[in-house]
Amino acid sequence: MMSRFNSSLKILLPKKTNKFNVPIFDCHQHLWNINSWHSSWLNGIPKLNRNFEVPRYINEINHSMNVIGSILVETDPELSGFNEEALYMTEVCTEKNNPSFAFIGSCEIGSIYFSKHISQFLKNPFYRGCRQVLMNKPLNFLKQTICLSNIQLLGRKKLLFEVLMTPENLFTMVDVISSCKNTVFIIDHCGGIQGLKGDKEKIHSWYKTIETLSKFENVVFKLSGLRGIKKNLRCLRNTLIKNH
Repeated sequence: MMSRFNSSLKILLPKKTNKFNVPIFDCHQHLWNINSWHSSWLNGIPKLNRNFEVPRYINEINHSMNVIGSILVETDPELSGFNEEALYMTEVCTEKNNPSFAFIGSCEIGSIYFSKHISQFLKNPFYRGCRQVLMNKPLNFLKQTICLSNIQLLGRKKLLFEVLMTPENLFTMVDVISSCKNTVFIIDHCGGIQGLKGDKEKIHSWYKTIETLSKFENVVFKLSGLRGIKKNLRCLRNTLIKNH
């Protein structure tokens, strides 16, 4: 397949170093091609605001881990870049030598054009659903009628809905998920664990919500975002010990 982006989409997996040879499935793989779409949140993060494509991912991750497969996740691009990023991820998944075999696309779940947006991907064999980043949205954004309707549409189409949010606002998902029981929800980063930062009030609210949401059969918590947060993990451990 001839790529519209560059030849780096095709690359053979390097030989493993066996430093950590347990098979790992990367459920949250990001790739960037800043020449093709723009994610404004990267502007303040110079280390990330550059191309990060398949060769670099494979070389870095397989230097110390045995990654046998991955799911590409959208990078919260500007609206104008939604389709370009989706095309890029499709090309990555098409190349059989790459570890990625499916992707979660970008979306604006509150848009009246949402149905039209996802309809173009329904025949894409690699498309599994879409993600909404909620950091800059109002507290009860997902409770709007249009949002609930669009989330329910995803369920009818057998597609996933993935969300990224702060831990203190995770409680708002209880009513949303209750209203959309036929849609599978993916909650990123254990419900926003990076944002706990040792705050006992946040930890308590987050823990109680995790406990409630764990009872829903249509909720999956993604074990990601754990690197570099030892303090949060210690607080989590202490909370679990205290409550059990």
